[in-house]
Amino acid sequence: MKNNIQGVCSTFVSQEVSKEGWGQDSRYSPIRLLGRGSHGDVWLVRDTVTDQEVTLKFLRVAADDSRLLGLFKQEFEILSQIRHSHLCRVYDFGFQPDQERYYFTSEFCPGLSFLAAVTDKPHSYLEECLAQILSALDRVHSQGVVHFDIKGDNILVEEKDGHPLVKIVDFGVAARHRRMAEGWGAGTLPYMAPEILKATGSVDHRVDLYSLGMLYLRALTGTFPFDPTKNEVVSAWHLTGELSSETWSRCAAPRYLQEVVEKLLRKKPSERFSSARVVLNFLNLATGGRYHDVEKGLA
Repeated sequence: MKNNIQGVCSTFVSQEVSKEGWGQDSRYSPIRLLGRGSHGDVWLVRDTVTDQEVTLKFLRVAADDSRLLGLFKQEFEILSQIRHSHLCRVYDFGFQPDQERYYFTSEFCPGLSFLAAVTDKPHSYLEECLAQILSALDRVHSQGVVHFDIKGDNILVEEKDGHPLVKIVDFGVAARHRRMAEGWGAGTLPYMAPEILKATGSVDHRVDLYSLGMLYLRALTGTFPFDPTKNEVVSAWHLTGELSSETWSRCAAPRYLQEVVEKLLRKKPSERFSSARVVLNFLNLATGGRYHDVEKGLA
């Protein structure tokens, strides 16, 4: 059995826990609970076969809940087929009959969530993160996969020698183009592209670019352009809202970063950047080739 996990639980904790219930013959020895959600837990464990610390994601699912189990298996399948330095690798997928739960393990990625990691960082740090995110999305999209939930909690940033190391996590609602029915979509409302809300036609990888634009708008300005606690207000903004003249008034970000965000947030997908690769190319042109090595490394 082989599979992975990282940011899929809604509540994250860090505490030492009892090893009771894991079984005497369990390959995985629990270290601490990392997260807890309505359908399962995320643990930091030690793989006693490889003697490595890995992340283990449990899924508790009713026998007749084929949809949830299908998404869980699909997440592992997608990540097992896409390898990239800014994605967490998955290892093992399995089922514990005594606990009636499925699981999969993955590389342990210890970073902070994106918004926490970039607080008080210079714009050059956010640019480095952006280049790495775009590199990963280019790889994901080239394999016909849409993440559908790009947001701060699903991008982990570990700092190494003053530079960020980004990992995109939680492919729990990701989907392949060929398996998506018309009007299909998912995600988190404050980051959701308007074409998903309309549910009247097909969607593609550009929904991830819209979400990335919203994430960077929030990171650069410190806020959303709407009240995120009011769903009807959020939906209305995605469908018809525009950035105001005051959007960048308190933001010292370079104009080219503002332009990236503005174009990523266009209502019509055809008016956005066509791909993550094109965004990275724009970023390189604007900075005199600062991320040439990242762009050169695209498959």
